[in-house]
Amino acid sequence: METSIQLTWPPAYNLRLSRKARHAHIKVIPNQGLEVVIPARQHKSFDIAALLAQKKGWIEKHLATLKIRPLEYIDRFNLHSINQTWNIEYQQTLAKNIRAIIRPGNDTHTMILHGNVNNLALANRWLQAWLKEVAREHLLPWLYALSVEHDLPYNKAAIRAQQTLWGSCTTDKNISLNYKLLFIPRNHAEHVMLHELCHTKHLNHSKRFWNLLNRLDPATEMHNRAIREADQYVPVGF
Repeated sequence: METSIQLTWPPAYNLRLSRKARHAHIKVIPNQGLEVVIPARQHKSFDIAALLAQKKGWIEKHLATLKIRPLEYIDRFNLHSINQTWNIEYQQTLAKNIRAIIRPGNDTHTMILHGNVNNLALANRWLQAWLKEVAREHLLPWLYALSVEHDLPYNKAAIRAQQTLWGSCTTDKNISLNYKLLFIPRNHAEHVMLHELCHTKHLNHSKRFWNLLNRLDPATEMHNRAIREADQYVPVGF
């Protein structure tokens, strides 16, 4: 079910502190809403209310037409790329924070979240942080193995939470992988990694880049089409 954002003022927003940002800015993100990004060094003194007031017309225009899907409790994670299934259970207690009890299984694992789980946004943030740790444990070694196999070395690798990218590579050969790769089919996730590794040779989408990627992944065309629809595997709010 989709709902329109209610145009109350000031609007609800997610605040993100960025070490890289030079200037504060705002974004409207599909399925999430309004995000305010400010440089981390300015977070104690920055006047967010003034920024919202300055951009009020732009914000109202874009939020008026934005459709969002409400957050939901997630009771099951299918982490297709690493062949893991997790059942999620919730136990509300008087604690302000959230902790987890992990019960490994043969085919399916169970995680019991206990604490302030009635705060759905807090529970989802906890699960996102946990997913990032899982991604570091599984995706980064996988990337390194592919790098060695195909002789495509990189400088550093990190797990991120990009909104529109599955991965990225910088001119310094630093690769970022989206933790959401955990949710998509394994062959699609590997294609993304190979794509970013090929950028260590060709930081563009030239013919030489595509020739290299097609040599490493003969199903590149099919995987590219599938990746465009891969958001379907990612739960709402993640």
